[in-house]
Amino acid sequence: MPRVQVLEHTAQQLAGGRPKEEVIVGWGNANTGYGGCISRLGRGPNRALLRLLVDKYAHLVVYVDEFYTSQVCAKCGRRLLGDGQRCLQAVVPWGGSRAHQVQVCNLCGTVWGRDVNSGTNIRHALVEMLLGHKRPASLQTGGSSGGDGGGSSGGACAHLGSGGGGKGHVEEESAAPPKKRRKRAG
Repeated sequence: MPRVQVLEHTAQQLAGGRPKEEVIVGWGNANTGYGGCISRLGRGPNRALLRLLVDKYAHLVVYVDEFYTSQVCAKCGRRLLGDGQRCLQAVVPWGGSRAHQVQVCNLCGTVWGRDVNSGTNIRHALVEMLLGHKRPASLQTGGSSGGDGGGSSGGACAHLGSGGGGKGHVEEESAAPPKKRRKRAG
């Protein structure tokens, strides 16, 4: 299947057949790629998919900070046990090696696929943001005293929306001054 068809199919799945005006997409903003703290090759078709979503399928695409989303149990909202150990532990299958994709919460007993847990936490943070509330305390940046990871109001977000004219634009919300971007030569 050609790349354009794959992108189109993925965007249609994310929109779920709903009219553009009813679709809001939360997009995890993992710090990957050149200059990012997570080392992996490129982000693939992400930019093209985001552009397609904004242009045709989504009223709003919101970048959501992924801080702690894979470390906090989406059911009980805890990150640390009383002794400072993490609640979520990787499951080691019988006779196998450590399976990082599957985690169990040592507090509430929920078994999670790591990506499902992260996605659920991203959705929770997105809903709170859209309602005008602070990011959930367990997902906030800052000192992680106690079990919930609390701290400051936590992280910047950017909205990539349609802007009315059909062309996407980015609005950044952050306490820090915006970064100056250098123009590329050529």
